[in-house]
Amino acid sequence: MLSENLLGLTIYDMQSGRLAFRSESIFTNLLLAKKILAEHRDRVSRFRWR
Repeated sequence: MLSENLLGLTIYDMQSGRLAFRSESIFTNLLLAKKILAEHRDRVSRFRWR
């Protein structure tokens, strides 16, 4: 298995002459996990433990 299969890859589109990024399923899951962790850190930082 290659990293492109997990995260995504850049493909050259001959019709438009541009590079297009195609994300794969794990890439989407990583972005979701990053968002969830950031939200958790924000909520935890609001509380001061005594």
